[in-house]
Amino acid sequence: MSSASGSSNTHGSVRTRYCDCGVESKLATCWVGDNAGRRFYGCGKYHVYGRRMCGFFQWDDGEGNARERKVISGLIRKIEVHKKNEMYLTRCCVIGWGLCAALLLVIVMLLVKIYRTKARNERE
Repeated sequence: MSSASGSSNTHGSVRTRYCDCGVESKLATCWVGDNAGRRFYGCGKYHVYGRRMCGFFQWDDGEGNARERKVISGLIRKIEVHKKNEMYLTRCCVIGWGLCAALLLVIVMLLVKIYRTKARNERE
């Protein structure tokens, strides 16, 4: 992505930034890597289907507090671990219910066989 080459205007305390396309830049937050939690401006056409982006990119803040970045990165990693565990448990539940259903089917089939055998023996 390109560096900060867009223009900006100040309206009171709100600063509007424009990317190289001339579109108002979008303020977003990075949630990955060492920059997790940092805010940045990007091309205003980002996520607009069929629109070509200029690649404008500019951090909104300084590098930020190293402790903040470390805590946010750690929390994101914990969320990812919990998501993996949830997926694993969901698969285990599905497998467990499938095994229960199969076992129930086998029991029903055995009961039907026993009932038919008993009925046949009573007829003879």
